[in-house]
Amino acid sequence: MIDADDTLWENNVFFEKLIEDFITLTEPCGYARAYIRHILNETERKNIRQYGYGVRSFGRSLEETYLKLADQMAKRETLAEIHHRVIELESTPPKILDGVPETLAY
Repeated sequence: MIDADDTLWENNVFFEKLIEDFITLTEPCGYARAYIRHILNETERKNIRQYGYGVRSFGRSLEETYLKLADQMAKRETLAEIHHRVIELESTPPKILDGVPETLAY
């Protein structure tokens, strides 16, 4: 048995791209990028224990982090944008790494 994501196909790069986009969406709340990432990481750790890994748990973490940081300034449009991007991530097909099909066929 092998852990296939990021071994046989690209996976984490899509999450990291969404995190960068999320931080950009959240910056108008007045926090530094590093602080936003720190709060997101804390929220993810909490949610992974409760909901496990995966896009849905990750999406929940993004939404919770935004609501926590935005507080009274939270906008429905921003939450909708976050939700839309999570749905896109969920439907993104994996990108098989170079050489994997040949290696598995061997």
